[in-house]
Parts: sequence; structure tokens; C-alpha cells
Amino acid sequence: MTVRIREIETIENPDFYADLPREIRRGPINFTQMKGITFCDTILLAKANRATRADTSLLFHECVHVVQYRLLGIDHFVEQYITGWAENGFQYEAIPHFSQPP
Repeated sequence: MTVRIREIETIENPDFYADLPREIRRGPINFTQMKGITFCDTILLAKANRATRADTSLLFHECVHVVQYRLLGIDHFVEQYITGWAENGFQYEAIPHFSQPP
């Protein structure tokens, strides 16, 4: 399995972000606050977070998402992720099967 890792200065909000409802933009979704994010087999890591022990944990966590994408497929992964997030009050730690262990 191939995993691509890209370090970038910061994770930016995508082009569609401006079209999201204001309550979403002010609250639960702000990509610029993310330390890492995974899209299929590609992990983006904000450079501000490198060279720490937490980075190893973050990288492992994002690699788990790569495996989940592969096992579930893109559509099913995204559906379960977003549904679990919304149903749990947009609390990332409460998403079943997707959040980091306590």
C-alpha cells in the first residue's frame, strides 16, 4: 500500500469553504486549525507540527485513515466519518471508529 506524506506550511480551507453556512464556518469546521488531514492515500501535515513525539502519534493516526479509506472506499468512508461527526455534536473525539484513542 502506498502512502504519500506532504508537509505544507498550513492546511488551508478549501475553495468550497466560503459556501458553507456561517454557523459551520464559525464552529466545527476550520481546516486551518488542523495538524493533519488525509485524503485517500495522501496525508497532509502542517509543518508547524513536525519533529515532536506528538507527530509520530498524528502520523500513525492519519495512516489509520489511509487504511480506512482503502477498506471502506471513498464514499463509504466519507459518509461514515461525516455522519458520525455530525451525530456526535461535531466533537472529533466522539466519532465512532475514527477518532484517536483516549
